[in-house]
Amino acid sequence: MKKLAAAALWAAFLLPVLWGSAADAQVTVSTPNASTTGTTLNALAKLTGAPSTAVIAATTDTSGIEGIAISGAGTSGNALIARAGQASCIFDGATTAGDYVQISSTTGGDCHDAGSAYPSSGQVLGRVLSTNASGGTYA
Repeated sequence: MKKLAAAALWAAFLLPVLWGSAADAQVTVSTPNASTTGTTLNALAKLTGAPSTAVIAATTDTSGIEGIAISGAGTSGNALIARAGQASCIFDGATTAGDYVQISSTTGGDCHDAGSAYPSSGQVLGRVLSTNASGGTYA
């Protein structure tokens, strides 16, 4: 029985992680939206309050980002927040594939292309997957 359970775990979880698409390996958490500020689709979200609720990141944030709201954004219900794996984010400007992603200091909730060198301060959220001439929603 234990061998069967281990085989099922391998097939259901580990195979998609190792050989599946990036979407198969995405790690998410469902969190209630804050009723006043809430979250925005494809924008950075953080937790606030007790009990914790999800809100859009502020331009003054340099850390504490939970992830990107990928569904259920708003001021009611639950936001599904991608914490790991591939997700699309609204960028505040141009992007270059391979650059590091950080929190935008110009537009709340946006991601920012921080360049090719590992940033010396602030939370690193991931890497840019495509080159684009202007801001928009990109992986």
